[in-house]
Amino acid sequence: ANQILLNYITPSTSGAILDAGVILQGKVEFGKGTRVSGRTTIRGPVSIGSNCLISDSYIGPYTAIGSRTEIVSSEIENSIVFEEAQISSKLRIVDSIIGFGSRIVPSAHKLPSGHRLIVGSSSLVEL
Repeated sequence: ANQILLNYITPSTSGAILDAGVILQGKVEFGKGTRVSGRTTIRGPVSIGSNCLISDSYIGPYTAIGSRTEIVSSEIENSIVFEEAQISSKLRIVDSIIGFGSRIVPSAHKLPSGHRLIVGSSSLVEL
């Protein structure tokens, strides 16, 4: 359903702040006050809400990002990111749903290393 809806978005950069080095490909829709900076590539169809920060990241096709979300030094595609999420992960995120207010951060600096998960009922986790 996400892919079907994103195919019908109207491209719009009005109200967004885009740095000179940002690369936009395909249909991309921005909400007001969203800032895109650094070495960022956005390949649509993509919808990004208002007051977001996207920096040094790759946002791939069929991704919807909710308002007030921050994505820094990350790669994500074919995913839904709800409002107020924070993502700063060196690992590529695909085919995912990231809930409201969620945080995805690197764990490489913590020892002992491992994956810390909170998994809901009837979930599937692939690591």
